[in-house]
Amino acid sequence: MIPLAQANPELSIKTEIKRCKHPYVRGIYANGNTKTIGVKNLEGEDLSAYFYDLRNQVGRKVWVIMR
Repeated sequence: MIPLAQANPELSIKTEIKRCKHPYVRGIYANGNTKTIGVKNLEGEDLSAYFYDLRNQVGRKVWVIMR
């Protein structure tokens, strides 16, 4: 996470350790929306891909329609 934080100084990155919980990345956008992605069993390049995907999104609500 340190190289990601150094490469993106415009973002606020906070880490927190919680026991008995799976790791996740949460994006909190300027419009107030949040999006959470679970990153269990991911390391290095895979984790950074999820991070950059979350960073590049606008933060609009996602509607899921089940048929």
